[in-house]
Amino acid sequence: MRNPRYLPKGGGAFFGALVGRYGNRIGKGKFTLDGQEYTLAKNNGPNALHGGKKGFDKVLWKATAIDSQEPQLKLNYTSVDGEEGYPRNLDVEVIYTLKKDNSLKIDYKAKTDKTTVINLTNHTYFNLTGNVNKEILDHEVTILADKLVSVDRTLIPTGELTTVAGTLFDFLTAHKIGERINDANDPQIKFGKGYDHCWAFTDSSKKLKNVTSVYEPTTGRKMEVFTTEPAVQFYSGNFLDGMTLLLGSFYQCVH
Repeated sequence: MRNPRYLPKGGGAFFGALVGRYGNRIGKGKFTLDGQEYTLAKNNGPNALHGGKKGFDKVLWKATAIDSQEPQLKLNYTSVDGEEGYPRNLDVEVIYTLKKDNSLKIDYKAKTDKTTVINLTNHTYFNLTGNVNKEILDHEVTILADKLVSVDRTLIPTGELTTVAGTLFDFLTAHKIGERINDANDPQIKFGKGYDHCWAFTDSSKKLKNVTSVYEPTTGRKMEVFTTEPAVQFYSGNFLDGMTLLLGSFYQCVH
């Protein structure tokens, strides 16, 4: 279930990372903006991943504790024009809030001096058994999305949105992660060595919505994910060296 060719180099598992400037992959490490082509570092096979060789997870942020009724941590960072190949200056603010109902809220804000590309996200892994020596295959996942962003063999979107109904990617009702993950006959499962895909929500509005839930039956623990974004990436840890499928990650993506 793992493909060492596409393991990011230099501590590339992104455990708990604050990802930027751009979460997920950019094909061939290049993009065009306002008629100009920009070249990025290729740190994931032929592609750029999660901000490059020194993305936002590897820089020093200014941290400030906020005095409020709920514990808050504010992080600030200025990414200068040309950093990791990305254009324009970008001031980023991220606030983590531990709420009274035991939920974790992450607010992202960024200001740029000119047009740029940006997709900030968080890359925390979850194992609801509480024991990293146990696999996540029995975790029951629900993703309220009726479309899948299809990818090529290097996990770059093809531009096609496919209907999930009746496929291995149908999580509109709860399914165990391990129930269908080993079906190598499905090309999308084959490309991702499991699940490493982006689901587009039925409701694509910008309102905050509950889009994903994960339930662990032996402990009764349940996690819910809310977002204002149009899609979510579900990654089942397929490329973790020596830790395949022990951990899972959900993070927002764009399509």
